[in-house]
Amino acid sequence: MWQQPLPTTLVGQQRHGVAGERLAAVARRLDAAEVLDEGDIVDLVAEHERLAARLPNLDVVGGCCGTDVRHVAALWGVGA
Repeated sequence: MWQQPLPTTLVGQQRHGVAGERLAAVARRLDAAEVLDEGDIVDLVAEHERLAARLPNLDVVGGCCGTDVRHVAALWGVGA
């Protein structure tokens, strides 16, 4: 998810939110899906923790299609 180096404009600067984007082909596939893949919640939390370590001023990280209360609770470290 966040394997590539961050742009130097982000490193050390005040950033409070990050929004990921999906490719158009992925968007079409998601729009056509009858059931959304919930993904790996443990991996989602681990990826966000790695991102937060690289961007210490990060306050808010959101999700996209398929993100629900379980994902948000896991990111906050509380039970759903």
